[in-house]
Amino acid sequence: MNLSNRIIDSIESKALNKGLNFVPTPKIDLFKTRTEIAELFRKVRLKTFFLEREFAEPDRNTGLRTKSNFCPTTGQMPPEVLAFEKSVSRKINGLVGTANDTFHNKSTDELTALKHLNADPSIIIKPADKGGATVILPVAMYKDECRRLLDNTQHYKRLSRDPTPEIQEEISFVVSKGIDNDWITKHEAAFLTQPNPKTPYFYILPKIHKGKIPHPGDPSCPG
Repeated sequence: MNLSNRIIDSIESKALNKGLNFVPTPKIDLFKTRTEIAELFRKVRLKTFFLEREFAEPDRNTGLRTKSNFCPTTGQMPPEVLAFEKSVSRKINGLVGTANDTFHNKSTDELTALKHLNADPSIIIKPADKGGATVILPVAMYKDECRRLLDNTQHYKRLSRDPTPEIQEEISFVVSKGIDNDWITKHEAAFLTQPNPKTPYFYILPKIHKGKIPHPGDPSCPG
């Protein structure tokens, strides 16, 4: 659904009609593939290594731990694991030379059209909140609806400053108390006290099924 004044040509329309979740055939990145395979091998080795070993804290394994870089050595692995790694590596190496010899599910014209749409500063493209439709909105309309929702003081409050440092301080206090009272481990404490937390962002999805003009937005604020 096009709610903007921008004219959408047939190629752009065809590309958009495939939906925002449609993924064009990616160009295979062999370096990235090998990196992901190496991480797979590491996970298999860790599962194997700890399979018959007791965890250091078996009764308090909450899963709240920071990531570790530990990887068991080849000498610590049984033959079947090493054979698996060798077989997978052989198949990955066989991709060299044929990595990009694939069928593309979007034409060059469609890919170019999507790039032009994405680069257009006058519009924003969002999925509808229900039904899976693709909606093209003028940026001004989108921002006006965002402001209308955020101006509702029953649901939102304007902050005079970033509260993140204060929240981090409160969490650190509670976590420190947990360590002192032996409620949590140091590994769990490190997981709970993130030095660089992710800032949530606000966006809306248009409710085109409501039939109202302008269409109201369904707000979301993932963190």
